[in-house]
Parts: sequence; structure tokens; C-alpha cells
Amino acid sequence: MTGALMRLLVWWVETPNDYTPQDMASMLFQAVYREAPPTP
Repeated sequence: MTGALMRLLVWWVETPNDYTPQDMASMLFQAVYREAPPTP
């Protein structure tokens, strides 16, 4: 899990994109739990 988080962070910082921190958290949640993240 730590590796997935680190790789996602490195990709996010090194790659030009428009993803917000919330988008990134949602991507990690979906990768780990294989379902959509809960809505606030």
C-alpha cells in the first residue's frame, strides 16, 4: 500500500495534469478498495 501511495504521489508531482488532491485520494481509494469512495 505504501508503494502504491508513493508511486501515485511521484506520478502526480512529475506529470503535468489538472488533478486535485481530492481526485488523487479518490484514485487511491478506488485502487485499494475496488469501489467508489464515499461521498461527504
